[in-house]
Amino acid sequence: MTATGYVSTTGDPRKVDVTGDTMTGELVLPDSSPDTALSAASKGYADGLVAGLAALAGATFTGPVTVDDSNFVVLGTNKGYRFRPNGARLDCEATGSDWIFSVFSGTAFDATQRTYLRLEAGVTLAHACGTWIFTDTADSGAVHTLDGSGNKLGFHGATAVGQQTVTGSRSSGAALASLLTALATLG
Repeated sequence: MTATGYVSTTGDPRKVDVTGDTMTGELVLPDSSPDTALSAASKGYADGLVAGLAALAGATFTGPVTVDDSNFVVLGTNKGYRFRPNGARLDCEATGSDWIFSVFSGTAFDATQRTYLRLEAGVTLAHACGTWIFTDTADSGAVHTLDGSGNKLGFHGATAVGQQTVTGSRSSGAALASLLTALATLG
């Protein structure tokens, strides 16, 4: 071991200054006998290995993360979810709790949260929230609209409207005309 920066009256290069020093060479740890000389090496080999590893207690990734040919599982307290490519299909599954699908208007899970879907854990029941439109593609105009918050419906491209009322007398044909008008309004 070679020490640099050691200040003493004897100038012994084999000693390390207690206020801080630099060691070079390999670090050899002795067995239980004190007859093996100690030396130091650059710690670069350890830093290189550690830099490529994520902490088990949590980590932040700044680039893409690929889970290659394996399930991606997130477990919480008595609940969890997984994305499973290993089955016969691509599965998106939850366990132990209802599964909520929502989107935040902010960029860090903040601002307004809009919930679109709730899948219940205890029964086969799905809750669709807000307005749902059914289209040919993700960016095309509405073909059918179900507006849960406004309690409105619209089919075949018609604007969603509230519940229609049929009026008039059956014997005079006014009820049939009213029904046809209401159905046309729904699309």
